[in-house]
Amino acid sequence: DPYNAWNIRFRLDGADTGPLDGVRLGVKDNVAVAGYPCTLGAPAMAEFVPDIDATVVSRLLDAGGTLVGKHTMDAFAMGDAGEFQPSGPTLNPADERRLAGGSSSGGAAAVAAGQCDVAIGTDQAGSVRNPAAWCGLVGLKPTYGLVPYTGIVPMDRGFDHAGIIAPDTET
Repeated sequence: DPYNAWNIRFRLDGADTGPLDGVRLGVKDNVAVAGYPCTLGAPAMAEFVPDIDATVVSRLLDAGGTLVGKHTMDAFAMGDAGEFQPSGPTLNPADERRLAGGSSSGGAAAVAAGQCDVAIGTDQAGSVRNPAAWCGLVGLKPTYGLVPYTGIVPMDRGFDHAGIIAPDTET
């Protein structure tokens, strides 16, 4: 991966039919996917493997989406540029001399590079919206509580949001 967008790649097919049938999805590496590492972008968490899916993952799979991996992120979601990953900075596909933004950096880079169709990130102070903007995409921080945060490692339940990164508003 020339952009350092992925922490782990895999394929997890959702329901046979649904509104997300054929949509390739990636999730930030603080979102639980049963049986896959959830490192939060930090070597100290390398051994953490959840035995449940986050609610957002279950819903995406139930809607027919295909999960294709987990994206890199700034360690513990404590960065705004996509530069604090153990594997190095996440590069912007529009210009590899630039960073992808953070902390949902891998998701923005993967969508911008066409490696997945949509990414789920987390946003407290711009961590979905900023990398989306830096990579020429759309980032949405939904109304608080609209997308359940259960199964996502929190920073602060008072302002944690799960959000979406997509190429445009139509996707």
